[in-house]
Amino acid sequence: MKNKRKPPVIRKGQRKPYIKATTQEMEERIEFVARCLVRQLSKMEIHKAIKLKFNIEWRMTDIYIAHARRYLQKQSRMSKEEAKDIGIGVLLDVIRTDPKQRVQAEKRLSEIFGYNAPVKLQPVGEDGIGPAEFIVHVSEKELPKAK
Repeated sequence: MKNKRKPPVIRKGQRKPYIKATTQEMEERIEFVARCLVRQLSKMEIHKAIKLKFNIEWRMTDIYIAHARRYLQKQSRMSKEEAKDIGIGVLLDVIRTDPKQRVQAEKRLSEIFGYNAPVKLQPVGEDGIGPAEFIVHVSEKELPKAK
């Protein structure tokens, strides 16, 4: 059975014709994006690569990135919690062994656990007229202990 496609149609609000991808094409694109994620390419680099290879716009690329993440998670046969535990172990090892990358590893841990000080944007000053200012609330518990 031949794979017959309908001719592309330009609908109202579209600039170029849309052709729905076949299942095989979708699988190829998802695997390509998964390989990009494994190589730790940034989102912008993935967008550029998929635009060059498949001529796909950024909205659809974001959908493929989400599919690729689910695909990689399924392939790893590991829950998010297990992956988080392994990643935290690696980061803690980096903190203990490599002083050059310690700051980056500590920053990543703070992102994972969310123990950064919360930042609140106050749109006006106390008088109701002044400029916007940032207020940072830090409790004594959140401050690092002096060595």
